Amino acid sequence: MLSEDMRREGKRADDDKWTIGLVLNDVSTDYAREVIRNVKNALLFNETIRLIVIAGKYEDETFPDVNVREYKKIYNSIFQLVELCDIEGLIITKSDWRNLENRICDHNPASKLRSIPKVFIGSHIEDGTTVTYDNEAGIRDAVDLLINVNGFSKLCMLGGREGNHDAIERKEIFVKCLLDNGIEFGENAYVSTDMTGDCIPEAELLLNRNPDVQAIFCVNDAVAKGLYAAMKKRGLMPGKDIKIFGFDNTRMSGEMEPPLASIGPVEVTSGQKA
Repeated sequence: MLSEDMRREGKRADDDKWTIGLVLNDVSTDYAREVIRNVKNALLFNETIRLIVIAGKYEDETFPDVNVREYKKIYNSIFQLVELCDIEGLIITKSDWRNLENRICDHNPASKLRSIPKVFIGSHIEDGTTVTYDNEAGIRDAVDLLINVNGFSKLCMLGGREGNHDAIERKEIFVKCLLDNGIEFGENAYVSTDMTGDCIPEAELLLNRNPDVQAIFCVNDAVAKGLYAAMKKRGLMPGKDIKIFGFDNTRMSGEMEPPLASIGPVEVTSGQKA
């Protein structure tokens, strides 16, 4: 944390770099690690930019219990970095950022947060600069292959969180691709998840509802990891008993056993582009 003297004196002599903050909910997830890795890769040969990772979610501090209030106050202090450090730009993966930003600025109307340039990954911010995948091309190719080449008619999906732009769009595209191929989509063929590998119960629910499923689309690679675990408990082999495909084409997809077929960006990752 910068001292008062340092802030009064301005940047130190060796602090002539631009500082970019990368805002994530939780750095422990596979998705977060992949985003961090991709942003770092984009900066490997750029010596004029420093990257800092800001991990956390903003917590309500209105609890009556003083100990809980103090805990949440400390928990939220990570977002004070914008006030304490010279941050020139933010890369944000939080889909609820606007709500969070309003709450922070309500507490501190003079906050610099609103004026800092921001790029959003995988979020739909109407008045913001966003970086998203072309969700349709890969999903359509995969569905067309499974239906028209493999002859499958029973396809299901493990989806994502409500409010996540990519999760919503990928479900809409998946359903549209099925309908375009003459296959009805029933709600029993879909189960939402938290978009992490901890979705084993949700994967089991989908398998219970659809014992005759032939192929499953996972909203991202992390969800496929949970599905793999659920299938292993039942003695089912991904790729042999049920075809599985994911999204994001992360490093994890190649490390899974068997390797996961995953849809990836055509040129650069969203982290690099942001």
